[in-house]
Amino acid sequence: MSIPAPSYLFVTPFIQRVMQQETRRQMVHVYTRHQRTPIVSGPSEDNDWGQPQYTYPAPAVDQPCYYIQRSRAVVQPYGLMSKNVPTLYILQGDPLDRGDYVSNIRTLPDPVTGETLLLLDGPVEVEDTTPWASNVDGAILIQCSLRDVQIVPQGNPMP
Repeated sequence: MSIPAPSYLFVTPFIQRVMQQETRRQMVHVYTRHQRTPIVSGPSEDNDWGQPQYTYPAPAVDQPCYYIQRSRAVVQPYGLMSKNVPTLYILQGDPLDRGDYVSNIRTLPDPVTGETLLLLDGPVEVEDTTPWASNVDGAILIQCSLRDVQIVPQGNPMP
C-alpha cells in the first residue's frame, strides 16, 4: 500500500528567501518607477472635482523587472481577437502600486558592448498589481498589468 502524495507544498521562510534570491537572477530588464503620493497638506486634499491630488517625487531608476507582452483572447462582435497586454513582473517588496507610472523599460547592459535595448519608453500607468506564485510567506513575484500602450501617429493621419 502506497502513501498518497500531499496536494500541497509547504515552503519554509528560509526556502522562500532562497527562491526570491534565485528569482532576482531572472530579472533581465530594468525600469524607472514614478511612484505617486497623495498630497495631504491643508484642510482639503481633493481638487475642485472631488478627486484626490497626487505628487510624483524623484523617480527610482534601474529597478529590476521582467517585461513581456502577454496575449489574451478578446471576443469582438466580428470574431475572436488576440490582444497583447504589456505586463511587468517585479520582485516582492517593490513598492510599485496601482496608479503609479513606469517608464524606460530596457534590457540590462550587454557585457561586451555595454549597450541596452529600449523595450518601452513610457510613461505607462500601472493598471493592476497581482501577487504571483503566492505562498505562506507571501508572493515571490508581483505581476503588474500596464495600461494599453498608445502609439501616437506622426503627422496628420487624416488625408
